[in-house]
Amino acid sequence: MEIRFAEKRDAETLSKLNYEFNGVKKSIESVAYSIENNKQETIAVAVKNDEVVGFLCAQKMTSFCYDESYVEFTELYVEAQHRRKGIAGRLIEFLEDYFFALGIKSFRLLTGEANKNARVLYEQKGFNKTDELLYRKELNDRER
Repeated sequence: MEIRFAEKRDAETLSKLNYEFNGVKKSIESVAYSIENNKQETIAVAVKNDEVVGFLCAQKMTSFCYDESYVEFTELYVEAQHRRKGIAGRLIEFLEDYFFALGIKSFRLLTGEANKNARVLYEQKGFNKTDELLYRKELNDRER
């Protein structure tokens, strides 16, 4: 198993995995473009037998409001047949090591209360549950 940064050649498989993960269809071209041009997002992939079987996305957050930047892990997915083999943990460690080398020491993530397997993993990796609440709003044309 190899853990590395995503490359343009991974776009087709990442498009497929993203659809499995959250039901959003992204064209291969748009995924490839994002891999090459989205400087806000860093993507790690798990590769087995030359095939991407999982990914973890991270975004560095910087604000004048805080003394230090932090990284938010935004999307983590491993194909069902490759789960429970330590792949998700290795993806987390890979990006933690990368960002730590850049001076980032704080990491955050969001998951659902019902996602028990992910919560166990995150706690095993040293993440602590907080009491923060997520609020969400989407505007449509009628509201403006």
